[in-house]
Parts: sequence; C-alpha cells; structure tokens
Amino acid sequence: MSRLDPLDHLSVFLEVARFKSFRAAADSLGVTPGAVSQAIASLERRVELPLFHRTTRHVSLTDEGQFLLQQISPAIDTIGSALEELSQWSRQPTGTLRLIIEPVAAKHVFEPVLPMLREGWPGLRLDVTVAEVHSNFA
Repeated sequence: MSRLDPLDHLSVFLEVARFKSFRAAADSLGVTPGAVSQAIASLERRVELPLFHRTTRHVSLTDEGQFLLQQISPAIDTIGSALEELSQWSRQPTGTLRLIIEPVAAKHVFEPVLPMLREGWPGLRLDVTVAEVHSNFA
C-alpha cells in the first residue's frame, strides 16, 4: 500500500477510525493489517503528526486525527454520493430506441408514459414514427 495515493490512505484512515481497529479495517478493505499499518504510517508521515493513539488492545483518534476526520468526512460523503450516482448511470439504457407506433397507441399508450421514459432514462434517445402499420402476423 505504500504506493497508494493520498485518497487511498484517507480511505484506510476512515476505516480505522470507524472500526477503531487495524484488523477490522483490514478485513473491511480486503487487505492485510500490515498494509493498513503502512498506509496509516505514510499518512502520518505526510502530515507529520500522529493520527491515532495505539496500544496492543486499543486504537483511538488523537486530537489531530479527530480534526482530520471532521474535515474530510463531508468531502468523502460527497465523493461517495457522486460515485454511486455514476454507477447508476452505467445501469441505465443509452442509445437510440426506434419505434413505429400506430396513431391510436401513440395517443393513448405512448404519450402518457413518454415523460416517465424521459425522466427515468435520460440517456435514451427516442426516434418515434407514428404511422398506420398493416401487418399480417399469421
């Protein structure tokens, strides 16, 4: 983890602060406790201050660690929300949907749902042709 950027170190910091445990943070992140320890040490070297009080059985934030937690929590929440919203975009249909609709269906079926389609799937472009279609579906 020593090659991680500061945002990765802050993610580790948040997990240790949340669990008050290097091992639980490591389990949550899917890394080793040693990797968590290295990330915290790197962050502490960067700010030149200890962020945690450590004993063999207890981890707690220093005043500086508490300050950092209070300062970064709103930003991390905003980043998390943005990432969640972006992941929703990937699950929505995009592209062009071409439809040929009979006039009666267009007026009574399609028109009422058109606003919901546009709102629910903003990445979907609709190409609608309203025409009399006579087809033999035998």
